[in-house]
Amino acid sequence: TEAKQMLHEMEKEPLLESFPREAAQFYSLKGHLHAAEKDYEKALECYTEAKEIVESYEDLYLLKEIQEYRSHFCEKLWKLDLGFQVQKEYIDLLKKIEERQMNMAALQLEIQNRLSELKQKAATDSLTGLYNRNYIEKRTDQMIQDAFKKRETVVCLFLDIQHFKEINDHFGHLFGDEVIKKVAEVAKETIGDALLARYGGDEFVAVFPGRAMREGVEVAGRIKRSVEGLRFFRDDQVFSVKINIGLADTSTGKAKTFRELFALCDEKLFQEKYGQSEALLESWYK
Repeated sequence: TEAKQMLHEMEKEPLLESFPREAAQFYSLKGHLHAAEKDYEKALECYTEAKEIVESYEDLYLLKEIQEYRSHFCEKLWKLDLGFQVQKEYIDLLKKIEERQMNMAALQLEIQNRLSELKQKAATDSLTGLYNRNYIEKRTDQMIQDAFKKRETVVCLFLDIQHFKEINDHFGHLFGDEVIKKVAEVAKETIGDALLARYGGDEFVAVFPGRAMREGVEVAGRIKRSVEGLRFFRDDQVFSVKINIGLADTSTGKAKTFRELFALCDEKLFQEKYGQSEALLESWYK
């Protein structure tokens, strides 16, 4: 037949031996053709040849299919001893496949965990463990969009440490880092479930979705009292720090992105820092 002729021509091709996958497919096709002609002896020979080739590059799933055919032909030919051996090899093969699947599942889980860790690291400030600037900018943009849909407001709080450069200059940057970490820790304990990030240097940003300005003012007051109540010890000296706070929200509709909301906070912080507004915290929500 035409199919036989084609296979015969392929078998004479010397390059076939250089491509084991293609060679295995060739012998499988040849075995399938013999099986269609009910020549199970030759079919078994072809699939045995295919098995030996596939074993060289360990395609377990193709090997499983080939062993199923070999087992079938052994039954047809009443080759019980060989059939038993094929079944034993088949069971061992299934164990290998199961082991490989378990290893793949473990590997996939490890990859997922590593990706999760990398994602977390990409969003985290290495010094304080808080979110970083990039994360809070992107996350707040989404919060503001969601808030507009729900007709809610988003409150943003911006704070920095007064005269922080003098702390670094007088006590060193490592001690300055300890001050930043302690301020971050206290701020995180105070704000509850709000989003808190180190914006850069001695600057921190907190974002409160679905909150009113009055609530933001109350939290700002608690943060100010908590941070300024801290005591730091260095070279037999005891000192405290003061912070500046700016607050703004989206209620006016002027701020539709984080940057726009942050600019309003920055303006308020500037007013407090340079004394351009008295009792600022108490008046912002009016």
